[in-house]
Amino acid sequence: AGPATISNNTIEDVLFGIYVRNAGGTVITNNKVVALPVDVPMRGDGIRIWYSDNVIVDGKQASDGRDIILWYYTDALVTNTVFDGNRYGMHLMFSDGATIKGNSLNRNTIGLYVMYSRKVTIIGNSMSNNVGAPGGGLGLKDVDDAHVEGNRFVNNQIGAQIDTSPREPGVENYFIGNVFAFNDVGITIQPAVRHNTFIDNAFIDNNEHLSLMGRGQLKDITWAVEGSGNYWSDYAGYDADGNGVGDLPYVSQQLFESLISDYPELRLFSYSPASMAIDFAAEAFPSFRPQVRFEDPSPLMSPNASIYLPAVERQQSTNRVLLGIVAGVVVIGAVVGAIGLRRPTRFAVPTGVQLSEATGS
Repeated sequence: AGPATISNNTIEDVLFGIYVRNAGGTVITNNKVVALPVDVPMRGDGIRIWYSDNVIVDGKQASDGRDIILWYYTDALVTNTVFDGNRYGMHLMFSDGATIKGNSLNRNTIGLYVMYSRKVTIIGNSMSNNVGAPGGGLGLKDVDDAHVEGNRFVNNQIGAQIDTSPREPGVENYFIGNVFAFNDVGITIQPAVRHNTFIDNAFIDNNEHLSLMGRGQLKDITWAVEGSGNYWSDYAGYDADGNGVGDLPYVSQQLFESLISDYPELRLFSYSPASMAIDFAAEAFPSFRPQVRFEDPSPLMSPNASIYLPAVERQQSTNRVLLGIVAGVVVIGAVVGAIGLRRPTRFAVPTGVQLSEATGS
């Protein structure tokens, strides 16, 4: 089939929205696709693009459906579109040369998942509040030469997950100027992953900034270029010469983070007196300190706001406060119960960076 133009349509209460197959050069602009309000497994795909090169998707909305699928194509451009409330906000597979820019990928189970693709550019997207059981903002599996810049990952189960990416030798993936804030885990990465560069990213108040999928050490991961690394909200160093870069490296060596990597159910006690006591003990007694997982040699003292970061609306919520209260109540209840029964036991947001999406529910 030849190219088609699909523009200015409203498609509502449907199982499947727009399906493009073997129609390279198709342009899809300013459409609104909203799925039939049935259970997620019964919904169809809001947009499905199949074996169609050089497709353009620009605005408006494809939401509350099952998946947005772009498979087996080259050089697609997807911009300025709302992909919220789906299972997969977008799912790319065998999608070389794709550019995903300026989109909203919020409130999905998984915001954007890219598989078996090369030269993928992901810039200026909002990937927030993706909190299903496997929920995450971004997933890369077997992806080569990815450029991920100026995206906002806020309040996800996992901000970004990196699995065997890149897969080919001599290739590097780049994460530049992204904000990872208030996620359960900022980045999850396999110990065998190599050749990823992280610079100018801001890691702010994640329960865990980085988690390893299994035991081992990270190798051949670049955390700083030309004396400039990333911002870490829990960095405890100083900047004596005032050049904006910490004089001591940022070292990931917290005992409680290591424990929750092995026992995820302990995340309930993040930011609780119990977690603070464990980390204090590890600082006081070096024999308890875990293995260093990674080190940023040039941590930034304040975040660098990327020009690509998407704008956010200020919202108001108490999700994190409530979580902290629940965790505190559980800890206090456990302590009071232990005392009553007398049984022995076994053994912050920097100025200038908008993060209000973290409070969305």
